[in-house]
Formats: sequence, structure tokens, C-alpha cells
Amino acid sequence: MVTREHEKLIRRRNLCLLSVVCLVLCVNANFACATQAQPSENALLQSLKDEPAALYLFNTTKSTAPEFKYARCLDGSSAGFYFRPASTNLLPQATQWLIHLQGGGECVTKTSCTSRSKTDLGSSKNWRPTTRPGFLLNGNTEQNPNFSASNHIYIPYCSGDLFLGQDTEQNDRAYGLQFSGIHIVNATITYALDYLGMASATVIVISGDSAGGIGAVATADMIQDKIARYLQAQGRITIPRVVVAPIAGSYFNNYFAYEPKQPDDPKQIAYIPWSYNDLKRYQALWNAFVPERCAALRPSDPWACMFLSASLPSLNVPLFAIQAQSDAVVMPLHGGLPELWSQDPPRCGMTSLDTCPETAKRYIQKWTSTMIELLTQIIKPTPDIPVSSRSGVFFASCLTHTGFSPKGPRIQGYNFIQAFSEWLYNDNSQRIWFDNCGASPTGEPNLYCGSC
Repeated sequence: MVTREHEKLIRRRNLCLLSVVCLVLCVNANFACATQAQPSENALLQSLKDEPAALYLFNTTKSTAPEFKYARCLDGSSAGFYFRPASTNLLPQATQWLIHLQGGGECVTKTSCTSRSKTDLGSSKNWRPTTRPGFLLNGNTEQNPNFSASNHIYIPYCSGDLFLGQDTEQNDRAYGLQFSGIHIVNATITYALDYLGMASATVIVISGDSAGGIGAVATADMIQDKIARYLQAQGRITIPRVVVAPIAGSYFNNYFAYEPKQPDDPKQIAYIPWSYNDLKRYQALWNAFVPERCAALRPSDPWACMFLSASLPSLNVPLFAIQAQSDAVVMPLHGGLPELWSQDPPRCGMTSLDTCPETAKRYIQKWTSTMIELLTQIIKPTPDIPVSSRSGVFFASCLTHTGFSPKGPRIQGYNFIQAFSEWLYNDNSQRIWFDNCGASPTGEPNLYCGSC
């Protein structure tokens, strides 16, 4: 059932790890080793770390599990994932799995969805056979020492529905396309458990960026429950620790949009509304899955559960949110604010609001205040949000979207990978990395005090 590329990677890993063991035994036992030059342990392991992740498409499996049949892109082509096996036999990385859902917005109209279905964000027809994922799946040992050698699964985004659509075939509601994101996630988890060894995992990190981050949060409890059922059916008593770490995936009821007030204010740009009322339409269009625990608590508006602001009180999986206080993509895409910081010359700086038109400045401050309110709920233990006592944040005072890398932003000297590692591995350690810029005399938050 495992593809040829995956067999090659797993075989090379096993040979590499066997070579490392033999090398260690040879040296430690003072055996007379072969006369030819012996590669170092670091060289052997690095050769595998440098391997890209290999693509697997679900239409190549012989399994009759329905999720493999239904896991399709917008255009009906087979969805899939990229896999890179662990490149070490040392714990915790050997039994640590990182699953990342790719970002890339969403589509909500016939025109946008049809156009999207002809790109890599809506079709697998032109996907490359290998890729080198980033973020927490970064394979560079120096930049990502605690996760680079772990098992990596990267799920490319081709469903346009935040990984939540439940369609099983193309249909008129979906403009002749299909929204099947939840089946892609389910199929990936099933395959990893059945054929890739994830059933032996001790830690599973569910992550994603942007739209993938929203999908990661919305599906985290479902994934944990699915893994628990699978292992319990095999008689396993213990299940792996599951956590979710969305990158630019924590959002709220964005009921307010940028609206020009003065004649010389920048004009509003076209945008995709992002309020709970709008989510109702999108859930109907996508036939979208919503977290069951959240939906039970919100029978009058279950569609709101697609967003963390609604699902947080019912979330069971511990959360580490990686987020910017101001979002350079979401404010324009979902609020209609023109990208003043990208104009030449900039009308609104990346590091200061001093040059912003007053109406734009007020909108950015309000948006940031609302995001701060949401992220504060994650870390402020309360009986209403049980998971808050086990969760953490990396909340940078920067104007960015998914611009998190080993170089920055930094908070208290930590980048997002270092902060997440500290939270994950050290139960009694710091769990809050939060740029606090203070407030102006009139109460609005000061912005951009972070090391961006």
C-alpha cells in the first residue's frame, strides 16, 4: 500500500539508522572496522534530513475505505499528502509526528472557485512529486533542532474550504466542483495510522498556516478522537499526546469592515466578509464540517464553530497559537482595508501607524484590540475555557500574516519554533510569549513594538 517513493524513503532511513548503529558499535567495541573511510553519524543522518518529502495521491491506494475515494480536490482530481519519515532513532523525534495543513485562502463564488480549480490550490494535476515543507516541518537541523528529524506530513490545500467540506462528489451547489477538505484530512490520518507507523507515535502536532491553521484548529479534536478510537480498537490503553499549533489561524467574528469616513480616505477594496453571519453562508456552500462539541454548545449558530473564537470553550486538544497582532493579509482580504503599507511611497508604515490616514489607523487599532482580546482568552485560565490552563501563545506585535521564520519575529529572544518547543517539552515552563506594547492615552493599543 505504501508508494514506491515512500518505500524508498523508509528503506533509506532504516539503512541509514542501521549504519549509525553499526558505526557506534564498531567504535565503542574497538572492533577492527573496514578499511574504507567510514561516514560520520552526522553525515549519515544529514543525508536523510536533506531528502524532500514525497507525494502520495489517494487514488493509488487499493483500500476500500470511503475517505480515500472522497478525498478529492475542487476539480475532482485525487488529493494527497507529502511524507518524510523520521531521520533518527532517538527519542522524542523518532516517535514524534508533525502534520501541517497548507494555507491559501478560500473560495466563495462561482468565479473564484472555478478559477481556483485550475490552479494547484484546486487541482493535483500539476503537483510536484516532492517538496520541502517549512514552518515546524523545516528540515534544517540548526534552525529546527527539536523537530527537523521527526516524521513530517504536509497536506497540500486544494479544496478551497478551510479543509472542512464534506462533499463526496461534484455537485451543482458547489458550482459543478466539490468541497471535500475534511475527507482529505481523514484520509491522511487513516493512511498514516495504517501504513506509515503513526500508530506508534508518542506526540502528534497538528499545525497549519492561514486557512490551514483555521482547519487545523477546527479538526484537532476530531483527529484526536479518530486516533483514540483506532488505537483502542487494537487494544491499546495509552494514546499519543496531541496538540494543535495554528500559524495565523486564530480568528474571530469580524463583523466590522474598513469604511472610509473622510473624502481623502483610501477607498475600500473588494473583500470576503468574515463574520459569523457570513460563515453561515460559507458552511452551506461548502457543506462544511464543524467541531461537534462546539456545535452542541451553539445550536443556534453552529457555523461559528469554524473559528477559534467560538470553538475555544469546547476545545479539548491543547493549543499553542502563533499569531501576529495585526494581519497584513486578513485585514485587506476580509476587511476591505487597502494595503497602504505596500504602496510606493507607503501611506501606512510596517513599523508605525504615524503616517496612516486616521480612519485606517482606527480600523487597524480596533482589529488589533479584538485579536488581543481573543488571544488573551487562550492564556487566561477560566472554568469557561478549560483548555486555557494547558495552552500557550506566541503573539507578536508585527504587521504580518504567516511571516514566521527562525529569523523572526522574536519575543524575549525566542522565535516561534523555540517558543513552541519550550511549551511542548517543558510542562512547567513559560507558555506565554506576548508583545505588550501598552496603550495610548485614549485607550487604543500601541502597535509594532515587537522585534519583527
